[in-house]
Amino acid sequence: MASRKFITTIEVASKELEWEKQALMAAARQNKLTFATGVYNPDKDSWRYYVDVNTLNKCVKGEKELFRA
Repeated sequence: MASRKFITTIEVASKELEWEKQALMAAARQNKLTFATGVYNPDKDSWRYYVDVNTLNKCVKGEKELFRA
């Protein structure tokens, strides 16, 4: 498993970008974001979200696009 210093939560990303948490979750589930992804677990019927800290920081600084092409 990746070290926690490289992965953060949707809540942190939401605060950094000043976006609604639900909007980020929906975009991550659809694989629309460059810095986050949502993974569905059918056994638990739930989603888990992974946010790459380095990529998020680049997006916040304007060095990388927020959305996938």
